[in-house]
This record gives sequence, C-alpha cells and structure tokens, in this order.
Amino acid sequence: MGINGYGYIDNVILLAEILCDGENINLKMLEAGLAEIPKEGDLPKNLNRTPYLEAEGRAKAAPEGMWTLGSDYVSPAKWRETHRSKSAAAMILYGILEEGAK
Repeated sequence: MGINGYGYIDNVILLAEILCDGENINLKMLEAGLAEIPKEGDLPKNLNRTPYLEAEGRAKAAPEGMWTLGSDYVSPAKWRETHRSKSAAAMILYGILEEGAK
C-alpha cells in the first residue's frame, strides 16, 4: 500500500495516487464512475493524465456510476460553487440561533 502525494488543488483538496496490492485505486474509482479527474490546470505537470482520462472515458461511455445520471450529473466542483453561499448563510444562521439559545 502506498500514497503518492502531488500537493493541493486550491489549497483545499489533496491530490494523491492511492496504491493497494499493486493496484491504482484512483483508476479503479474512475473506471467505476465513482470519481472524475480535476481540470487540467489543477493537475501537476509531472502526472501522466492519459490513463486517468482513458479510465474516465470508459466510465462515461459505459455509462458507469455517476455517469448514468446523464444531464442530471453535477460535478463536485460545480456543486460546491453553487452551494457555497447557501452553506455560508446556514452557518451564520446556525451561529445566531446557538447564541440565542444560551
């Protein structure tokens, strides 16, 4: 088992390859439609994207996992972008309610 770290994306998401019993878990997740690769600009220069693109392409073509959702699929990045302000507002409201309950 091993982890090859490549640093962070936007100082938030750790990018790493996870290996277990000689298999690349990242590729397995992509092939099953349980993950997607980050945008090209987010990837380190020394990472070979080809096997990842191919694995994701096979999952999309099959379709597998999240790719079965078709046009209803929303990427995690897009979801976070559209829900960020709602999450912030909910956290502020929760803090106000907690303070009032004391």
